[in-house]
Amino acid sequence: MSKIRALSFDVKDTILQLADSPSKNSVTYANFAAKRGIQLDQKRLFPAFLKHYDRLSVERPCFGHNSCGPRSWWIQLVSHSIEDSMEGTSNSGICEEIGSDLYDFYNTKEAWQLIEPHIGEILQKLSKSGLRLGVISNFDSRLHSLLRQFDLSKHFDSIVLSGEFGRKKPAPELFKSTAEQCGLRGTSELLHIGNDLDKDYKGAISAGAQALLFDPQNKHPNIPDQEKLVKICDLERILL
Repeated sequence: MSKIRALSFDVKDTILQLADSPSKNSVTYANFAAKRGIQLDQKRLFPAFLKHYDRLSVERPCFGHNSCGPRSWWIQLVSHSIEDSMEGTSNSGICEEIGSDLYDFYNTKEAWQLIEPHIGEILQKLSKSGLRLGVISNFDSRLHSLLRQFDLSKHFDSIVLSGEFGRKKPAPELFKSTAEQCGLRGTSELLHIGNDLDKDYKGAISAGAQALLFDPQNKHPNIPDQEKLVKICDLERILL
């Protein structure tokens, strides 16, 4: 690797992951709906969610950046998904209340967990070594709160979120902004770590940065081993 002066990290499925597996998200939605007296057909929920996610991502990109804002964006997404999955007559008012409940729930530590238990210690060691640390994530502004709840935000010199920046990875502007905020001469001094082949690995390289693909399950065997990371804690061995 060339000279590295800063590291940037994706967050979802690289540093944090949902406490329940994605397949159980429908159960979580159904439980919140049941508290409001609504019964859902869980088999219809996930396809409805994907349909409305794709639609809203086109109509109001980056979680409603410069338009409705992330809370309204997610409430619309969840309420429309629930309306399409309800057993019986829909009630848009109650569906929006469920959407609000879920938006708040996914802004709590209860909904998430660390990918690895000692990530905070690893970030501290990397920072103390003189490396600048940043976040580049296709996430909305709730990520600030989540990082604070896990006592991680103190380690980062830069946090660039698509919901605040107005562009999503793999757009090169996010990597360039992180390099600037970390005081680098250019993106070539930045090493980005993330789990998405296109948005993180290829996106970083296209922006002129270096990249390690976080691939603990070896989903991408064609990527050379020296350009992949199996555990975040391996960064200590590789860089320090």
